[in-house]
Amino acid sequence: MNLRLRFPIAACLLLLTASFFPAILGLATAVEDKFNPSCLPFAAIATHHQVDRDCPSQGIPESLAQKKQNIAKNALCALNPAVIVNLGVFDALQQAVEQKHIPFGNQHIHNPVTLSSNRAQLRKLVKDADGADVGEGTKVVFVGFLVPKEHSPGAESVNCNQPHKENNDIHFDLGESSTSDICTTITAEIIPHYRPTAWGEITSTVIQGRLQTVPMRITGHMFFDASHAPCNHPRHDSKDPKRRSEWEIHPVYAIDVCKPGAACRAGVDSDWIAFDRWIAQP
Repeated sequence: MNLRLRFPIAACLLLLTASFFPAILGLATAVEDKFNPSCLPFAAIATHHQVDRDCPSQGIPESLAQKKQNIAKNALCALNPAVIVNLGVFDALQQAVEQKHIPFGNQHIHNPVTLSSNRAQLRKLVKDADGADVGEGTKVVFVGFLVPKEHSPGAESVNCNQPHKENNDIHFDLGESSTSDICTTITAEIIPHYRPTAWGEITSTVIQGRLQTVPMRITGHMFFDASHAPCNHPRHDSKDPKRRSEWEIHPVYAIDVCKPGAACRAGVDSDWIAFDRWIAQP
């Protein structure tokens, strides 16, 4: 073979390999997908879904404010270091929103509260016990117990109003114990985009039964869900999720389960096992 032809052929082979490699992993290329995140914290276990091809990060918003909120729901690039938060931080964030008169409330009732398009005001709202800033966009870690609850979220604009569980978020609630009153819990949400198959098992009654006495560690993006109001708030509606704060961990970046006999310390990785590995154990 002519030596001058070898290098162009090798280059073509390299490009072909690069283009097929995402498909081998079960992921689509950027050209194929409308949802194309620059960060994917769970890339090692990600699974490609049809919603990745069909729906961009802003979904199908009805307003500029909803567009910005939808983009925040799909924010996968919150930076390290993660801030360890507790229930008190979620309460403080909710209080800060109310003190600053940032609008929030159920968007599915007559004369809803108009959402604000200024999400910059949600950043660095409070400080934790160590003086770290916390607000929307902060990467956080929370340790709590799964509180079983029936969730049947319908189609949402963030997911282009598509039906079926595969195309929508998975909501789950966390509290001080698995028997905590639902109005004392906080919410975490796993988005459908590139959702690991194993993470879908968190809705299984068998898996939820195994989690009854085992702490979980959730890592993700702090997000303010301005479309609802929490329990005991004057604007809380029967269609609103029951929880203590409208601040969520959304999207979830990682799920871990405390190892048997470990101290379950939020900042000590050796105390935890990844959820996808944990469910594979007997």
